[in-house]
Amino acid sequence: MIQTFFTTKEDGSMIEPKNRVAFLEKHNLYQKKDAVMKQVHGSHIIRIDGDYSPQEADGMITNRDDIALFVLVADCIPVLLYDKIQNVIGVVHAGRQGVFKNILANMVKEFVDGYQSKPEDIQVIFGPHALKCCYEVGRDTNEHIDFVRNSYGEDYIFENNIDLAGIAVKQLIEAGLLKENIQRSSTCTMCNGNNEYYSYRNGNNGNKERFAGIITLT
Repeated sequence: MIQTFFTTKEDGSMIEPKNRVAFLEKHNLYQKKDAVMKQVHGSHIIRIDGDYSPQEADGMITNRDDIALFVLVADCIPVLLYDKIQNVIGVVHAGRQGVFKNILANMVKEFVDGYQSKPEDIQVIFGPHALKCCYEVGRDTNEHIDFVRNSYGEDYIFENNIDLAGIAVKQLIEAGLLKENIQRSSTCTMCNGNNEYYSYRNGNNGNKERFAGIITLT
């Protein structure tokens, strides 16, 4: 079994260790150790089998049930992955650079190579993020628009905006996941009316603050 969460501003910034601990305690997960990464918009995945301390990476994977994996975001996609057959969980910080570097395919490979998962058994949840309505990349340069057009096609381009989550879903399916096993949040961190989540791009404290996607084995 697993538990998954997406924090809001009410829980405070998950950059702060005390807020991560408080969140776990709020949900009676006193025995869990919070695991975070030094996120660098890359494609490196950390496998947590033994002792762990934060390292530069944008993905973590483990089969340990004493750990809660935290991915910190403010407009990037917080991706939670799990395989209930092999009891394996993972998180990915899926920003533009990481997605363009195919970090999600790297994570699927870690499930398969490291824990004998079958891609069709892996389930994925995308938390709130900047949706295609707001994710602009083409105001000052055509570089990113051209990359998407050449690599993925026109379906993922909307004037100066791109559908980053759509590209991420395409990558996962190409890696062998089933479309019905991928859940996408419909909440945009940039324009959601309740202003529940930190957003880097719209400036509502997102420059320094982060909310989190969290997954843990139970």
